[in-house]
Amino acid sequence: MKFNHDVIQLYLHDKPLEAGIYGWIYDLRQMGKHIYHAPDHRRKEVVKELDQRIYKLQEHVFFNFNMIKELFAKKGGPYDFEIIPAVGMEPGYDCFLTLQPNGTYTMIMDLLQFADYGPELDKMMYVMRSEMTKRLVLHGVQNYYPFRYAKGYHDQLTYHAFCQGITQYLAWGPNAENYLLHTEKYEPYRKQNLLMLTQALKEEDPQLQQTLLNYAVSNSSFWKQFGTVGGMFIWDSLYRGGGIDAVVFTFKKGWKTFLKTK
Repeated sequence: MKFNHDVIQLYLHDKPLEAGIYGWIYDLRQMGKHIYHAPDHRRKEVVKELDQRIYKLQEHVFFNFNMIKELFAKKGGPYDFEIIPAVGMEPGYDCFLTLQPNGTYTMIMDLLQFADYGPELDKMMYVMRSEMTKRLVLHGVQNYYPFRYAKGYHDQLTYHAFCQGITQYLAWGPNAENYLLHTEKYEPYRKQNLLMLTQALKEEDPQLQQTLLNYAVSNSSFWKQFGTVGGMFIWDSLYRGGGIDAVVFTFKKGWKTFLKTK
């Protein structure tokens, strides 16, 4: 894992971003359109501070990084890529993975967009670190267990609970040891989403199955994404019961038996 802060230095010193060796970043396209967005040069101080905090944390900018290393230990890790803090992406492209022209996987974060996510630097960092962790873990899980092997409704629902659940779980906060997901505050969400997950597994109507698959991970309300949230609570229960070893053991068993552990 390599951290490259050159783009931020160009920004801080009023150098052109879209020219030179990093021009490929600002030539990226989505749906045929450039995703370059002229950055605000009046916010250099907050960008500089965010970049310095990333530099100090290094790989531990990712939440639960020690657990992540354990999960992917025998696969070489999902983190063999370059990380480039940047500015000047279109709204919506705050953190994403892409390929450099040389084929290197690269994570790009727009620090100006994260600066808009809270009034305080700690809040900005929290949101950014969480999003970075989601991209890292999702990339790792999907490479470890490709979705194409999930055939049919029940497999896909189980896969989503496994994959999206652990992604959200590891991105919830800096250290799972300090999570409060097992407390009374979250109990209604745990019960509701695990019940929905159980009921969804019993659905036999093909049209309703497709609707449920969509709701499971993409409902507009996070707490109603029963696949993601239900999976997250299952991972938390595993961690509370057996620590990192239980999480790693379940992950290595794979997604097919995941919902039998709840």
